[in-house]
Amino acid sequence: MKGLLKVDRRQLLSAAAAFGATGAFALPALGAVSGAVASLPAGGNVLIRNAYVITMVPGAPDLPDGDVLVENGAIADVGTGLSAPSATVIDGAGFIVMPGLVDTHWHMWTTLLRNMSGTGPEHGYFPTTTVVGNVYTPRDMYYGTLLSAAEALFSGITTVHDWCHNIITPQHAEEDIRALQETGIRARFCYGPARRMPPTEAINTDDVARFHREWASFSNEGLLTLGLGWRGVQAAVRQPDGKFELRPLPEAVWRKEHDAAQKLGIPISLHANSTTNDRNHVLAIHKAGLLVKDLQIIHGIFTSPEEMKLMAAAGAVVSLSPYSELRIGFGVTKILEYLDNGVTTGCRWTQRRSPATATCSGS
Repeated sequence: MKGLLKVDRRQLLSAAAAFGATGAFALPALGAVSGAVASLPAGGNVLIRNAYVITMVPGAPDLPDGDVLVENGAIADVGTGLSAPSATVIDGAGFIVMPGLVDTHWHMWTTLLRNMSGTGPEHGYFPTTTVVGNVYTPRDMYYGTLLSAAEALFSGITTVHDWCHNIITPQHAEEDIRALQETGIRARFCYGPARRMPPTEAINTDDVARFHREWASFSNEGLLTLGLGWRGVQAAVRQPDGKFELRPLPEAVWRKEHDAAQKLGIPISLHANSTTNDRNHVLAIHKAGLLVKDLQIIHGIFTSPEEMKLMAAAGAVVSLSPYSELRIGFGVTKILEYLDNGVTTGCRWTQRRSPATATCSGS
């Protein structure tokens, strides 16, 4: 079994300390690959011995006393009684070794805003992230995503979907990506709108195309990929009386964004059917002929059985966030309903000071 392991936790912490000491957090020129990537420690030879190895290979059993050999940062072999005289040996007895967890939806820049939201609706998550996000600098984007990525790796999450919806300038996107590069994490960077972007304004698709053309300089040897954070075809707009009204977005806007992603061949993700104010969004997308394979629906609390069947037929997928969906008041996640209707599901994991715990299954 082959895989990639660019940097372990100890190497990450050592590298982070080195970055801080050498001033590597200074912002380099726009479009450049971070110089700190080149100074990451090279992958070494490590043998994890006598662990409970969950192989995740179809038809292959778990190994109660298994070994995992890592050579030059890549998994070279998995088995029992492996021999590697030159490798550093780690005693895995009593521990589980498994592939890294995958987080399918995370607004990583918002990690700097932790504990800033209040209890009242006017100081909740959405008002707070919008008001504070509007004054974010590119450096703020960098540090927010750097903290998120470090927390992910500490919790055993080695792949993240960075749904970035605060791209005020191209450099805001670049600095977010730079943090992903420097931690060595595997990620999809999803180019989304700015928090303050009105529904009548399209995402900067020219900049998305530029990233796509130049992605080899951002991909960190293939660890990072590019996607589009779409807003869909409708939105719930708050009225002066505080109530929401469901309105279609301008077709010129949503079609421009969707078509740009399709032309570039990059995956599309959107938040839909999250609340009672945004029902039937998947159905509206289907009627517009835009419910395509691998389109990712996030939350989807109020997705109907009819919409789920349409998603399954199209090959669209869903990312579920039970912990945050309950805490923010969206409602109860329809995990079993999606699975029963044949929709591929993924998770938003819950990060704590201790290792991550799963909040849904079927990923």
